[in-house]
Amino acid sequence: FGVINVVSGFFGAISEFYGTPVLPVTRMMLGIVDSSYVFIVFIIIAYYAGEIVQRERQAGVSAYVDSMPFPNGVMVAAKLAALVTIVVLLLLVVMLTSIAVQAGHGYFHFEIGTYLTGLFIVRGWGLYLLCVLAVCIQAMSSNKFLGMLILIVVFFAFETMNSVGLEHVLYQFAVPPVPMSDMNGWGHYVEPMVTVGAYWSLWMVLAGVAAHLSM
Repeated sequence: FGVINVVSGFFGAISEFYGTPVLPVTRMMLGIVDSSYVFIVFIIIAYYAGEIVQRERQAGVSAYVDSMPFPNGVMVAAKLAALVTIVVLLLLVVMLTSIAVQAGHGYFHFEIGTYLTGLFIVRGWGLYLLCVLAVCIQAMSSNKFLGMLILIVVFFAFETMNSVGLEHVLYQFAVPPVPMSDMNGWGHYVEPMVTVGAYWSLWMVLAGVAAHLSM
């Protein structure tokens, strides 16, 4: 469904602009991914976080897992790594879809490095942090559906903060969107993205500690 959504966005964006054909450049492809694919990835994160964190509790073997001769941090790290891997695979799918759309329109300047940076770092950074938050919420929740509900409420609360005047990056859980230019790439936007991303990454380290203590 996510791929279909992205492809439809691609074909809508590369139609003629004031009678002038539009080339499906990489910058345009990345912009369409930002608007049409992220929510699909969030739904998958919310679902699979509940599945992988609550699996032992649902099967009734959590007490046996807790008695294993390794720290809880290993389990938290493994579950988080699995969730991040899912996100990476989803981003890889959309990258290959973008390249296929470009090739289908006779455009073969794919800019693989730009795709890797734009998808797996610029866009992926916030999704990786969301994985940590999802694992933390599920670890502290007694029921996976309750954890999913809390995560969805938190997600939409962050999404609506701008509309109520809460716009400061210190309490908006997100890596700020970074526009890309064909002339100078991400330019001077890299510094604020890295700064704010590091700030929220440190908060997610604390969330990981909380998940470790709650497992």
